[in-house]
Amino acid sequence: MTTFLSILQWFFNVLAAFALALISIPFSQGQRKKYRFLRWKDGRQFRIFLAAMLAVVVGNGLPVLRERLTAKPSVETVLSPEGQPTQRATSAGLAKELEDAATELKRAATDYFNAGFREMEDLDYEDAAQNFQKSVETLPTMSGYFNFEMASQYIPKLAQAEKAFLSGLEISRKRHNKNFEGSFLSELGVIYGRQNNFDQALALFNQALTLFQETRNRQGEAVVASNLANLYSLRGQFADASKYIEKAKKIAQEDHIVSLEAGTLVISGNIHFENWELSEALQDYQNSLVFDAQLPRSKLQQADTMANIGNTYDEMALGQNGVIDKSMEEKSFSSYESAHQIYKETASQQKGAEGLNEIIAREAKLLVDVAEVYEHLGKTEYALTSLEEPIRFAEKNNQLNLLASALIVRGSCSLALRRQKDAIASFDAAFKAAQQSANPLLQARAQAFMGEYYVAEKNNKEALIHFTEARDLFRQAGVKGRGVQLVENRIQTLTAATRNPAEPR
Repeated sequence: MTTFLSILQWFFNVLAAFALALISIPFSQGQRKKYRFLRWKDGRQFRIFLAAMLAVVVGNGLPVLRERLTAKPSVETVLSPEGQPTQRATSAGLAKELEDAATELKRAATDYFNAGFREMEDLDYEDAAQNFQKSVETLPTMSGYFNFEMASQYIPKLAQAEKAFLSGLEISRKRHNKNFEGSFLSELGVIYGRQNNFDQALALFNQALTLFQETRNRQGEAVVASNLANLYSLRGQFADASKYIEKAKKIAQEDHIVSLEAGTLVISGNIHFENWELSEALQDYQNSLVFDAQLPRSKLQQADTMANIGNTYDEMALGQNGVIDKSMEEKSFSSYESAHQIYKETASQQKGAEGLNEIIAREAKLLVDVAEVYEHLGKTEYALTSLEEPIRFAEKNNQLNLLASALIVRGSCSLALRRQKDAIASFDAAFKAAQQSANPLLQARAQAFMGEYYVAEKNNKEALIHFTEARDLFRQAGVKGRGVQLVENRIQTLTAATRNPAEPR
């Protein structure tokens, strides 16, 4: 019976579609001459329309009839222990209730998810996170938890993001969904990286990469490769960073993934910068800003890129002969000012302490960059004043890379002012901070400046030890920048000098 009703429903639906098409499609004179039945409809359009409507009503009514004929009762009559007629609920009734409840839950979870998705596209991450949270509270899904975490990460509320990812990760493992599991692991690694838990982040990225390789998910592989490149870049390990960023760029270009290609540019620029390939670095940073205008990306990312452009102009200003190009330094300050304005504007919109603290960290790094330009221009007192707040912030918040960078600049300023004790104390503290954060690039810079200190003290033997250590650390970091060239030159000069008995020790 149910099969017959299903066939009947299909027939009436087809009949309705045919009738509506017959009266709505304008046929040409040639078609009307060729096919006689097309002329048959002349003067009968209204009757055909009524027949179509009747077919629609009958076709839509048949499922209701089928359900009534086949539905089992929600309650059934039974006898009580006393032998009296009574009723009890049936499993069929429960199944119907669960089906209706599931439909309502799915609809509500979908509505919340879609609202959050729209708000994410508008960069309204606070409201997006709230809607994604309501979606998973209504019906826990991997998609809901993933976007809830991403929106929370962008606010940022990293503890909330981590909790959401762990919940989603648990569901993905229960359902044996390796692609979602890889995505959760990768983004959890991003969170740990932002918290400077680099070893945990590295382990998670490698797990995610293995899963994506197993499922042949090239886009997932590229995202993880980009994350690994960024992590190694932050750790000052640019040889490894180069390997992974090239892999990410290759997949992005071959598979035409525009957003991924945009994401690789800043990391690629950083690698070029550290290798003193300044024109290439500047090109990558500027191309990144072009993508920023096309894609819905964070203003903070734009500000970071402007700061990177400022650093590149600063390096360009130094030139090969040690003569400062002041026009380049002006461009550098202009870029820093643009970054500062965005940080300031974004900070005023922050609702939580965690997000504000992250912007303060970016501002602190920017002040270190500004101080370095002042130092290059010979304005060492301005530089030292600019470094006071970043050093306080880095010490208070255990920002080891920031602390090492700031202390190196402070030591260089002290050396220029002939404050020898302050200089060596700053370089030594910078090296220890870089050592603690396992950053070979910053360790190399601290060792190189220690070498400069001992040159100023006319202790060539000790200077050579530090320059040699700096060279080895630069090689470990995998960079070939201006600092490496200066260290190599110093080693050659000092090696020759230490062989000369007349050279002071």
